[in-house]
Amino acid sequence: MYSAAKVLQERFAHRGRSGAVIKKWVNREKAFQLIRQSLENERISELVERANRMDRVAIEELKSKIETKIYGNGISIKGIPTSELAYDYVNATYALDVLTTAYFEFDTEEIYYNGENEIFKIVNNRREHLPIILGPETAQQVLERITRGSMKGKAGTNNPLGNTRLLDGTRVAWSCYPVSETSFNLRKHAPPQKVEKRYYLENEVLSEDVLKALTAFFLADLAGGIIGEGAIGKTTMLKFLLLEMTKEWRRRIIVLERLSELGLKRYLRYYLQPNEFDVLEMEATENQSIMNLFVNTKQRAAQLLVQAEVLGGEEVENMKQLNRSGHSSGFFTGHFFPDQLIEGLAGLAAEYKKLDNTAIEEIDLRKIINISIQMEDTAQYPRKLSTVWEYGPDHQQPIIEWKGGNQYVFHKMKSSTGLRKIEKLKYRFPQYYQHLQEVGLV
Repeated sequence: MYSAAKVLQERFAHRGRSGAVIKKWVNREKAFQLIRQSLENERISELVERANRMDRVAIEELKSKIETKIYGNGISIKGIPTSELAYDYVNATYALDVLTTAYFEFDTEEIYYNGENEIFKIVNNRREHLPIILGPETAQQVLERITRGSMKGKAGTNNPLGNTRLLDGTRVAWSCYPVSETSFNLRKHAPPQKVEKRYYLENEVLSEDVLKALTAFFLADLAGGIIGEGAIGKTTMLKFLLLEMTKEWRRRIIVLERLSELGLKRYLRYYLQPNEFDVLEMEATENQSIMNLFVNTKQRAAQLLVQAEVLGGEEVENMKQLNRSGHSSGFFTGHFFPDQLIEGLAGLAAEYKKLDNTAIEEIDLRKIINISIQMEDTAQYPRKLSTVWEYGPDHQQPIIEWKGGNQYVFHKMKSSTGLRKIEKLKYRFPQYYQHLQEVGLV
């Protein structure tokens, strides 16, 4: 399996990439050599220098200049128009270098390509347009080289929709012909430095009081979800809170995922010694569903089961099975609103079981789900914990609310199920129970 780092560090042949050139590129390489020789005879060093600095205007001007040189020198490849050949030359010369540079910048979290000249990077949850001229053919080649050797198979006409995780932790999702034009996302494995306590407090993602309350919820075995829009830090927050819990209580954690992306074991290794945590990670395959993974865990002495992202009814059914057997269903992530979480989960369960009515599913889930933690992108903060909701058999309400800056308001919990679990903190972690009393949650 390849890593995104290795693939993006490769160059086309004229930039020094090792190995044989793919046969269909041989004529192009000869054409590129002639183009470079023609350009060297012209006094356009300033334009080339600006293009080398990834100046988008200079690159466009150079493309026009190259087009003229190709036509004037009779450089051609059968079946390829002059404008396309010029376009290919600029792609091969500049596109991958820009992509590589952007990918390796520390703050880059994600890079995505949505079609011709539409390539962006995400930094601190803010979108920045990259100055890349990336045509469909080059984009498809980049995608194929990134995904070759992956467990999910190489992207292409026989595999036009997919997602996978590479060796360096990068998550790749793509679509291409015949489903759509080539499009892909590269989501980097979050650096451990960006998911530690200091990062969350210094960037005011949440307050110290809120953090201690959430750690108490995890220690009390409450079940719930970290919810919000995409690329808002839900998975990162889940890892962080599991770390805070594990510092206080070493438990056997089993992680079940459709696509491995949590990377909990790798993350915990950064902060803890091997004998300070116990994690088993399992990933569904084409032949083994997440339900099969769950059945396998029943006899494996799991003290906490984490399903990471909820994508369908199978995960919801697993939560219900865990509850029936007296285990905590732990925390998950998902794209829900807090006031619609129960209904959303019930809808997934009903769809999975082919039921027309979700009422019974909602009743069951209100006995299982205790809280939700909502992450938001606000005008002031790219990532902010905005509310924590509580759920009970006959009610739901916010119990922690953000009021601006890094100020939060706490409300008393009412759910008998949640409060019964929190009572256990009195004896095992009295300092956390006392904190919940001090802030007014219990």
